[in-house]
Amino acid sequence: MEELSGQMRPVITPSPIRQTLNKMLFSIKRRMKVKKYKITWLGLISSGKTSLIERITRNRFNDRKFHTMGLHVEELKTKTHHLSMWEIGGAESFIRTLWKVYSKNSDGIVFVIDSTS
Repeated sequence: MEELSGQMRPVITPSPIRQTLNKMLFSIKRRMKVKKYKITWLGLISSGKTSLIERITRNRFNDRKFHTMGLHVEELKTKTHHLSMWEIGGAESFIRTLWKVYSKNSDGIVFVIDSTS
């Protein structure tokens, strides 16, 4: 019993089932609040798109020596954001055909330029 403004009231504790359901509902609500973004990465061949994406998603530098052919998708998830990063190969055959298609409905576009050479 709990005293509240001079009156005795019973203390009601939720059942374990009710507590579990509340936790599940809270988890679902939290997941629904996650903001999703599609970011398209464009740039000429060997500009460093893959290296930058690897640095952001895995915190490591990618020094591989071969080029991305076609499409490469990486995802970065946090509690509040879900970034889907679409890297499109920079080879000449992809420039005019795929860039326009895959950048459609993007929330952002990153154009990578290698200014070292």
